[in-house]
Amino acid sequence: MPESLRLFLVEDNDDIAFVTRVCLEHAGHQVTICHNGTDAMIVLNQSSFDLVVLDYFLPDLKGSELLQRLRQEGNRTPILMITAYGDQQLAAQVLREGALDYVVRDESSAYLTELPKRVAEAATRHRLQQTNNLLIAAFESASDGIIITDLQGVILHVTGALERMFGFSRAELVGQNAVSVFRSEQQPRTYVDDHVESLARSPQLAGRTRQPAPGRHAP
Repeated sequence: MPESLRLFLVEDNDDIAFVTRVCLEHAGHQVTICHNGTDAMIVLNQSSFDLVVLDYFLPDLKGSELLQRLRQEGNRTPILMITAYGDQQLAAQVLREGALDYVVRDESSAYLTELPKRVAEAATRHRLQQTNNLLIAAFESASDGIIITDLQGVILHVTGALERMFGFSRAELVGQNAVSVFRSEQQPRTYVDDHVESLARSPQLAGRTRQPAPGRHAP
């Protein structure tokens, strides 16, 4: 069953607002309607929603202005912008201004068929972004020296603790091969070598650790 989202629809045209609400409620969502940007600002600063469906052209201010004011006040509610039919330049602009996605309104209202899917996708994307931001924050605050590499051993990211541990900057490490960096002639012995040997001597792990063969990465 599709997830039920709390949606805030900002649309000044009563007829369009009505059919849009019916469309989204039919998809299982809860919809609150507002007809202008000024009132929308008040509501959004007092209530919480999963997503805002925002008409770009409002009677008192443009959707981009509302988006900018919200972000300036620290409101990070994701926004899906509804733009005019055929205005692809405007659609690209709203993404640059911080909208999560946009839907182009056509004259036949066929966009309403696509809207529930785009709403669900936008909400999912926002959650993934939030999760990713939390993981990055946790990674950055780690007290251990951690390296993230691709399957070829190329360094993609390192923690600040690892920078301090080895004396390399992140800019120096990212893009380099981990084995080449940490087993170079300049540093023939590193913390990694000492740590592996320490593990090998551990009674609990004796015989269960191994060094990579020359020229090969550890599995």
